[in-house]
Amino acid sequence: MDQNDRLLSHQVEVVEEIAKRTGRIKVLTGRIGKLPPMVDITINSYGWVQGKNIRNIFKLLISFFQQIRHSNISVVFSHMTLNQSIILLPLTKLFRIKHFV
Repeated sequence: MDQNDRLLSHQVEVVEEIAKRTGRIKVLTGRIGKLPPMVDITINSYGWVQGKNIRNIFKLLISFFQQIRHSNISVVFSHMTLNQSIILLPLTKLFRIKHFV
């Protein structure tokens, strides 16, 4: 997430709008850039690196397991992340977490 990203800067607004409707949320993103101060929003990065596909998958899985282990997560919402959504789909099914893509 980065409010200065030319393509994905709207993600900041999407997260803020979701937080207004749901309360406290956690965001798992590939990269954290410039962000405004946010209330009730925790942002974690799994450190996505272009061209390091296997590493990125493992980092995503590790970060996801850390999030579900330390938090009571009831819903996963994926925005513009089809590959990551497909990777996480079996886990959200296994742990009975609603997953919206």
